[in-house]
Amino acid sequence: MGMNEEALQSAKAQLDDAVKKLLAQKVILAWILRRNVEEVFSMEIPDIISCIEGEPEIGTRPVNPGETNTEIAGMANEDNVPGEGKLYYDIIFCVKIPKGNNIIKMIINVEAQKSFYPGYNIETRAVFYGAREISAQKHREFEHSDFDSIKKVYSIWLCLNAPKKIGNAISEYSFRKRDLIPGIPDRREAYDKISIVIVALNREEEAADPFIELMNTLVSSNLSVTDKRGRLENGFGIHVSRDMEERMNIMCNYSDLIEEEAMEKGMEKGMEKGMERGKIVARYEDGMSPEEIARKMGLTLKQVEDVLVESNVLAMV
Repeated sequence: MGMNEEALQSAKAQLDDAVKKLLAQKVILAWILRRNVEEVFSMEIPDIISCIEGEPEIGTRPVNPGETNTEIAGMANEDNVPGEGKLYYDIIFCVKIPKGNNIIKMIINVEAQKSFYPGYNIETRAVFYGAREISAQKHREFEHSDFDSIKKVYSIWLCLNAPKKIGNAISEYSFRKRDLIPGIPDRREAYDKISIVIVALNREEEAADPFIELMNTLVSSNLSVTDKRGRLENGFGIHVSRDMEERMNIMCNYSDLIEEEAMEKGMEKGMEKGMERGKIVARYEDGMSPEEIARKMGLTLKQVEDVLVESNVLAMV
């Protein structure tokens, strides 16, 4: 017997929580930053880790300033944007990067997106998240009209199930200056305040890029925890802590449960559909007209006629 709806939602929440907490490990964030954040491309992983300030916030900071929450928001709820209510960043943290005699502070948002086509354009939602984090800096990073103190924001979206036609890919979206009539100096530091990065992950495709390979290893539902540990430690030099292993264990267990439940529900729907088709054919053979069958079964006439035609008991008109 499959899980009831409450148990299924609980399993999904546990899985979402484990994914976020695994991605929020500083060593994993450092890999994400080195591949997707221009300012640290040339830095080594240990040095990037040292730039991460404090502990990342996981599912607690609201996208809309003024809202508060003490619970981790599940990806399933976050994906349902229309009428979903409050929004929360999956992972958000600050980095302070040395540059000459100065320190550059940036705000990094990492989102785990389970579907590449969630019913809206991911780029649009990413722009919204980044823009909100820019505007939220008022009274936190700057006061009054001190706009030059605005910190750059990166919003990085990891799409865990990209379709085969897209495969493994990374795209960045940011502000660029274009001269319509030349003359204004290019002060990039004045407008380079937001970058959107979308990472498409497809576990079925071979990945030549080490970062993509790492991400696909982390979120794979086909690899055991032992296999993941071996790949992380031997292939990427990542020490797997007890906490990381626990998160990966939860992911493997709940991924299996949810997959089994999805298969079971699919079988149940298939059986229900088969039973419904059988009832339509039986009633027609008992002398009921397609119109009567549709009325009694709460179906449209076309639905009934399609079943009868496919079952070779009603000739196509």
